[in-house]
Amino acid sequence: MKEKTVPTLLITGFLGSGKTTFINWLLQNHSDKYISVLLNEFGDEKLESQFIKQKKGDVIELTNGCMCCLAKSDVPRAIRFILEKSPKTKHLFIESSGLSDPEPVRSILNDPSLSDFIHFDANICIVDALNFTKNLPQHPIILSQVGDADLVIISKVNLCKKEDIDKLTSSLSTIIPGVKLLQFTQTLPAEIFLDQTLKYSHPVQKNLLEKTHTSPNHELYNSFIYKTDKEVDISKLIEIIRNLPRQIIRVKGIVFVNKKSLKYKIQLVGSRLDVKTQKSSLKTGPKTIILFVGTKFDTKTLAQKLDYCIQTDSN
Repeated sequence: MKEKTVPTLLITGFLGSGKTTFINWLLQNHSDKYISVLLNEFGDEKLESQFIKQKKGDVIELTNGCMCCLAKSDVPRAIRFILEKSPKTKHLFIESSGLSDPEPVRSILNDPSLSDFIHFDANICIVDALNFTKNLPQHPIILSQVGDADLVIISKVNLCKKEDIDKLTSSLSTIIPGVKLLQFTQTLPAEIFLDQTLKYSHPVQKNLLEKTHTSPNHELYNSFIYKTDKEVDISKLIEIIRNLPRQIIRVKGIVFVNKKSLKYKIQLVGSRLDVKTQKSSLKTGPKTIILFVGTKFDTKTLAQKLDYCIQTDSN
């Protein structure tokens, strides 16, 4: 048995809630610590890791599956691998996909088979203040995510009115009574999340979970990853993304623009589009990778539209 196991946080939340932003904020505020990160990819491309700003520790991706479905087999294997690869790791963050049910993951993280490697601290659920109320009736997996949380972080509060945040807080307190709620602001002390003397765990909301804790119905959702190593016309791409069908609820990608030696980081959550330039030294090399997630959208038509964005000599 190891003398000291690695404290582990599970970061959950629906699509686009701000999980990666929260993890980057923790990493930035603990840049002196060896923190490793385990991510859940939708496909076989390593996209999520390109949004993680890591200085120490390591980043490992679980590909081709939802983390709740991979919990018994791939998660323990990945944890052992990342700790063997980075033996200096002092903390481990695990980010599940936005469609994952946290309960199977929590269960495996508490399994005796991992007790020599990690000890599970808490499930931190990120709640999107802008979209929670709208998304909840359409996506019941959100109820499972907040219902399993030891701590809830309310994100994007700077984009909402105070009265809307108050209503959301009241609603969450009714849904998950006793669970601590924190607003994700610049004044939030980052050190509390790695402080082993502070515990947020609570009796999991059993009545709530008995009603909602079924495996997420993946048949309701589909995803599509668009890839090209050719130059992309960013203006055309943005126009297409702004006019996507409503079934597409999440877009996340890295876009390569050769002539300008730039890459763009693109994210869409609901109707909110965020586009930022990136240095050309990103890990993908000259490849555009864009993930689309939604409810039964036409991937063939989408691919044809995206092909229109590829630059040709005649453009």
